[in-house]
Amino acid sequence: MASAQNAIYDPLPIRPHLREARLILLQPGQWNGNIDCKLVVIALGEKSEFEAVLYVWGSGNDIQEVLLNGHGLQVNANLESALRYFQCTTEVRVLWADGIFINNTEG
Repeated sequence: MASAQNAIYDPLPIRPHLREARLILLQPGQWNGNIDCKLVVIALGEKSEFEAVLYVWGSGNDIQEVLLNGHGLQVNANLESALRYFQCTTEVRVLWADGIFINNTEG
C-alpha cells in the first residue's frame, strides 16, 4: 500500500539524456504562515536559475511540517526554518534543498 508521502513525489521520468532534477517553487507567504512549496522537474542542461538552501540536518528529533504539492511533508526543523528565511511575501523563489528532493519513501 502506498503512503500519503509517496503521492507527493511524481517519479522522475527515465530520460537519462536530459539529466533531470527536482526543484521547489517556494510560494510567497507571511513569516507566521505555512511554508507552501511546489515540486517541479527541470532538465539540468537548461539554463535554470535557483538558490541552494544550506542548513544543518540536525538530530532528526525536531520535526516540522511544510506543504509540498498540497500535501503535508515532515522535514527537519532546521530545513523548515531555512525555508522560512528564504520565503518572500510577494515573490516565488526557486530553490534546491536536499531534504525535500530525496523521497525517503522510495526503496
